[in-house]
Amino acid sequence: MSKDLIVEPNLDLINSVVENLEKKDLSKLQPLIQKMIEEYPNGSTTFLFVGIYFNFIGNTEKAKNSILKCLEINPNYGEAHRVYADILRRMKEFDKSLNHALLAVKINQKSAPANDTLGSSYAALNNSIKAENCFKQAILLNPNLAEIYNNLGNTQRHLGKFEESIQSLKKALELTPQYIEIYSNLALSYFETGDYENAIGILNESFKRGNLHNKANLVDIYTSYGHIYSRIHNYKLSKEYYEKAININENFSSANNGLGETLTAMRKPEEALKAFEKSLVNSPKVHESYSNFLFCKSSLCKLEKKDRYETALKFQELEKIEKVDLKINKSTDRKLKLGFISADFLEHPVGYFLANPLKFINDKNFETIAFNNSNHSDVHTQRLKKMFTEWHDIFYLPDEEIIEMITASEIDILIDLSGHTAGNNMRVLRHKPAPIQVTWLGYCSTTGISEMDYIICDNISLPQRDERWFVEKPLRMERSYYCFSDPVDNEIKIDENIYSKGYINFGCFNNVKKLNDEVLNVWSEILRESSESYLYLKSKYYKDHAIKKDIQGHLSKNGVDEERIKFLEQSSREEYLKDYNLIDIALDPFPYPGGTTTCETLYMGTPVISMKGNDFLSRNGENILRNCGLEDFVAKNNDDYIKKAIKLSKDKDLRNKQKIRERFLCSPLMDGEGFSRELKSKLRKIWESYIKTF
Repeated sequence: MSKDLIVEPNLDLINSVVENLEKKDLSKLQPLIQKMIEEYPNGSTTFLFVGIYFNFIGNTEKAKNSILKCLEINPNYGEAHRVYADILRRMKEFDKSLNHALLAVKINQKSAPANDTLGSSYAALNNSIKAENCFKQAILLNPNLAEIYNNLGNTQRHLGKFEESIQSLKKALELTPQYIEIYSNLALSYFETGDYENAIGILNESFKRGNLHNKANLVDIYTSYGHIYSRIHNYKLSKEYYEKAININENFSSANNGLGETLTAMRKPEEALKAFEKSLVNSPKVHESYSNFLFCKSSLCKLEKKDRYETALKFQELEKIEKVDLKINKSTDRKLKLGFISADFLEHPVGYFLANPLKFINDKNFETIAFNNSNHSDVHTQRLKKMFTEWHDIFYLPDEEIIEMITASEIDILIDLSGHTAGNNMRVLRHKPAPIQVTWLGYCSTTGISEMDYIICDNISLPQRDERWFVEKPLRMERSYYCFSDPVDNEIKIDENIYSKGYINFGCFNNVKKLNDEVLNVWSEILRESSESYLYLKSKYYKDHAIKKDIQGHLSKNGVDEERIKFLEQSSREEYLKDYNLIDIALDPFPYPGGTTTCETLYMGTPVISMKGNDFLSRNGENILRNCGLEDFVAKNNDDYIKKAIKLSKDKDLRNKQKIRERFLCSPLMDGEGFSRELKSKLRKIWESYIKTF
């Protein structure tokens, strides 16, 4: 097009369009855009504002085409590159978005919006450090834009800087109290600090001061309510708010995922699975959404091994990923570097099972490097941190930089501790940033990714006949793949006289989502046959009155008086362990038995009745008991489970807590040094086998 034919809109018209864009007044904006098109059909600025307008009303394709025409006329139009970066980000073309955002800043270095857009492009790529720097630069250039403070606050939350996030978002609200998105984000930052009262309060405030005419705003607000009520264990309200959000936008991923989590807590796994499946539609983080779906389907729903296996394999179909080109040090007799990658270096089952063997791994032949994917930490995190040779926080990094960090660390064997549980790095592991990759502890099923070479297991958890349902080769320990750690620094005393004589207290301190109807039916039969007995249930979920009533109601229908069910809520770990003194016999749920809970139960000398399983996950209770020489507590079927519980209730000698504790403490499950020695030997052998392939 000849430059002689290009006429740009006059300044008055441009200012009128900008003014109404800022006011978000579509009724006045639309005729102004039409006037611009009619009077200045070939102007680059016309195409720019047409693109902005279409982007604003959600017509991404027309917005993109308009901006491309603008850039065709004026390739160095900085604002056009900025808008195009924003459009591409919404289209999930994140790498292209970053390129145009960088151009926008290069052309207009002093532009606050350009720096803000660059920050958003980095944030979309999970590069939170660079995003934070960009937002701070944008604020230096213009400290009066609420949107930039909002973006900064969000990024600071992802970085674990929760107090700074709250201050940034408060500043955003001061500047624009009607900006509804800020209320939702501020509530989530309070949520991360555990200040649920302020989180709910700020959401309530949004209805008084915010602009709730936009349905997308309501979806965010309702979803935030859902998250908060779920965290404070009010699942009835949590479910209601998630459903309100979904009624407006049925495919809103965060609301569907949250609803799935809530439904699992309400003991409705099949309904939860449907919600998790819906969360996959238009998910901004489809790998995380699929992991949630897969975990629910594999752990909480009844399905054949073949179905579980085939569902897992579909994870690697989500995206084609190129493997890293590694430089391999082929020496077999040197010190090997073991990487451990997880979001659970915390007071968490993975953390509890890791600590004991980890103490004995570092030596002249091995060193350990942690890659921590959580922005939270606790006392156990600090304890574990001291045991590693190196520690790297990766939660704020994009996948590409995590991969670079792992390869730069020259890891020989990378051990995944998450599988498809929360905070996993499955997408990173698909790039194969280490020569050998092994999965352990976090997930009792196949990961489904061909890049995972081994799974640490044993003959009970993964017998030879089940190998076909795993993409990983078995790395079998001679005894158990479990190795537990002392739960407290000072031994908790077993008090066998704390409970009254003349009746039996059964108990289960497992996660409520494991208590399916079949489990409750079996327990009902036990309680009916042992009429002088009570059932103690302890979990954080029992803060929810509705969940307690649901369980009481189910047992009551089966002829068990509600007064015989005693609920205990969450407590410190020390108090939690002391509560085992209240019960005589623990009842393990099935097919999802306890792992940490079963070990803690035996540490307190309490016998556990566990069901014999038919897959890796459901065999965990059996695994623990057999390795303690307590196979008499393993039931073959429902009838056997009931008989064993009744027999135990009548035989005090079989329930000798001191003897049970002694068996547990002397078992392979507590032999960290022996476990570590065997594990290192096996890891050395697979390294030697790997080198022979060259």
